[in-house]
Amino acid sequence: MLRPGFPLLALCLAGALRAEPAPAARLPSVSRPEQTTDNSRQIVVSGKSLSNRIEVMHTAGEIRESVLAGLHQPARRYPTARPILLVLNPSFRPTQTPRLQIVEDPGGLKLQLDFSPDIDTKSTLFARTVIRALLVELSLRAQPNAGGDSIPVPPRWMVDALLHRFRSPDLFLALDSLRPLLDSGQFPPMARILARPENAPDLSSHQDESVARCLLSLLTDQHESGPGILRLLQDSLSEANALERLLRHFPSLGSSPADLHRVWTLHLAAQGTLRERVVLTGRQTLAELKQLLEIDLTDSAGNRTVYQIEQFSDYIRLAGARQFLALRRLELLALIGRGHFYYSEAIRIYSEVCGALLEGKTTGQAAQLRKAAELRDRATTQLEGIRDYLNWYEAEKAPKKRSQFEEVYRMWDEMEPIPRNPFISRALDAWELRLKTESERLKKETEEADIERALRESRARSLNQR
Repeated sequence: MLRPGFPLLALCLAGALRAEPAPAARLPSVSRPEQTTDNSRQIVVSGKSLSNRIEVMHTAGEIRESVLAGLHQPARRYPTARPILLVLNPSFRPTQTPRLQIVEDPGGLKLQLDFSPDIDTKSTLFARTVIRALLVELSLRAQPNAGGDSIPVPPRWMVDALLHRFRSPDLFLALDSLRPLLDSGQFPPMARILARPENAPDLSSHQDESVARCLLSLLTDQHESGPGILRLLQDSLSEANALERLLRHFPSLGSSPADLHRVWTLHLAAQGTLRERVVLTGRQTLAELKQLLEIDLTDSAGNRTVYQIEQFSDYIRLAGARQFLALRRLELLALIGRGHFYYSEAIRIYSEVCGALLEGKTTGQAAQLRKAAELRDRATTQLEGIRDYLNWYEAEKAPKKRSQFEEVYRMWDEMEPIPRNPFISRALDAWELRLKTESERLKKETEEADIERALRESRARSLNQR
């Protein structure tokens, strides 16, 4: 019961507190497509569920990384790199060809790809379409006002090469199919390969992809590969001007179509026989290295002694030591190209020590030998129990070790005559096709003679392997 004098205002307030709140007015909802973007902000996926968008984004991101690495291009982020919008469009059927177009919105120009929501991200169709979009985006970077119907068509060989690289990181899978070309002498003309557009009606064979990957390795092995690839993508090539335009973008390949044809032929032959030249596993590399670290000398009294390389104070003044060290240095340099890449640094140090001892420099060599032994033991620990054939990473890097093997040839020509070692003969012969393209003999021979010689040596090595 209320006390007398209780204000009437209090009763009103109490009633108001017990009353239900009035419903808030609903704002009209705005329907916006849900999108998922990768870290580079270049791959944008729109449509369907989050799990589907993440799957598409993840696969497209892997393709993007493989393409940029294969072309030696930096991984640019938006806005330097145009966004590529992958739309899971409900109106598209799974078998329908994806549509690539350039669209413009308030955020700027972007490339749009329309896929069926049920697209298989592991399919060749998906990978090939994304690779083509990435190549179009690279070619448009120098054309900021591009749009509408001005979508460039990338070359078929580059799409083939990047697709093969993404699906088969092991380079040997591409090189093995080049052997039939070498044995038959049916070398594909480079001009026809360069001028073939991606929208050509005929399909690419497995051998076409292998040849394309071989061509990609030739171009990316040149010092101007970064800007040269971009200029090549922005150029319009036909069979009539393909070789001239290629030499303009890659002058290191030669000064004439004849030079380019010779380099291309020798590169095909060298790549086609790469498995025969780079064949050592980790254990085989270690076994051969241990043999090369033994210095087998005979003193003036006719006593034969086997020294370890660390015992240089005992053998450095013996007769024949200089000649033996010179040979060991060559053998170690050749082993870098044939052996497992885990041991490359240790082998390099051993070869440098042999060179220093050859010049009579003994100060600091003991420390260098200890460092090499540590690197060798560390590599052995990492490879313990692994039957590890040279993987794709080493196969990618091996062709770039030119300077080391050019040094082998230079020293071999300048050395005093020594008994020819069968191992050195095989090692030098194996690298001849790749490294002696500018020798005097090649300059004097005609183009046809160069090709005939490359094929003849390739067939001879093929027979020897059998």
